[in-house]
Amino acid sequence: MSRTTALAFSILACISGICSYALLQAVRNHQEFPKPVIPLDVTGNSGIPSYIRGHESEYVRLYVEETVHYDPLRLHGNEEWNAGLPEGGGSWRMPGTNRALFSSMFHQLHCIGLFAKETLVASEGWERDWHIQHCFNFVREMILCHPDLTLEPGNFLEKNYTVERTGAVHICRDWTKVWEEVDKNLKAFKASRTNTTQKD
Repeated sequence: MSRTTALAFSILACISGICSYALLQAVRNHQEFPKPVIPLDVTGNSGIPSYIRGHESEYVRLYVEETVHYDPLRLHGNEEWNAGLPEGGGSWRMPGTNRALFSSMFHQLHCIGLFAKETLVASEGWERDWHIQHCFNFVREMILCHPDLTLEPGNFLEKNYTVERTGAVHICRDWTKVWEEVDKNLKAFKASRTNTTQKD
């Protein structure tokens, strides 16, 4: 397998994972979220809250739209990704301390921006594919539409993942219900096609 083919498969695998995650985010049931702030360890030493206060804010409409911006293969595409983050990259400081935590939403935007940047670096000599820009932009918009305000300690570079494999705890909605419904729908579709064919 050539290096270009391996790189293309790697990028497609990343995009597939991101799109799966976006689907998970899109089907979340807002009624199942806990109260705005749940301490991770109120009696221990950490005292780190697990959510930013006020995450129960009102819903707003986000119209998914195509754009010429956020294009990982354009000269200024990386700058546009960075401009989508607030000053400090989305860090949140614990009141009364200098401890920086990061909202999971901004972490997600950072990661998708990094994928976009790596696509730009790896794309020399590639034929342009507008679908890549569409997918990156769609996932970016879905992250904004369903912000995960879980606070993350940001210490992933300091951890030994052979010993401590977990990170921040996210309260997620049950994505398995979507899979069940899609499976049920496909079976019904196949059954209807079989019945139609048998009648002909």
